[in-house]
Amino acid sequence: MVRATLHQPTEETLLADVTKQHFCHHDKVFREAFQSLFPPEGAIQQGGGGGGSDDHVHTSATLEFQEVRPINELDTHYTEQLKDAGWTPLGSENTEHTAWSTWQFHDKDNEEWYGAFYLFPLTGERPRYHMSIYANLKDAQQPNWFLHAPLG
Repeated sequence: MVRATLHQPTEETLLADVTKQHFCHHDKVFREAFQSLFPPEGAIQQGGGGGGSDDHVHTSATLEFQEVRPINELDTHYTEQLKDAGWTPLGSENTEHTAWSTWQFHDKDNEEWYGAFYLFPLTGERPRYHMSIYANLKDAQQPNWFLHAPLG
């Protein structure tokens, strides 16, 4: 089973936030498609919401630090966790201000999913970063837009 719910080590998860909001019927898909992702040491990670349906799921979070952290350091922290969960990287780009990557993985029923991970800094007094994960079933009715978009 591959799951990705962004949370603090206190087990406060985005999944909990989402199910409280009204996505209870998406819970099974959410739990199957995403693993738990822990924040880097020293980060405050706050859920930003999420949702989905039978063939796609998404979640987001904000990270806050005392000091600016390099995007590549944060990206590596999360992408290593995705790899450990059985996600296979398909493509990525990492710049000074943005990181993204695309992924392929299988759920517990061996159905193929495609995912995208995004990370970028936010403006403000304290160093904050937004990250999001989107995944859709291979044969979903909606297009795999992040796999077919032309690059640069």
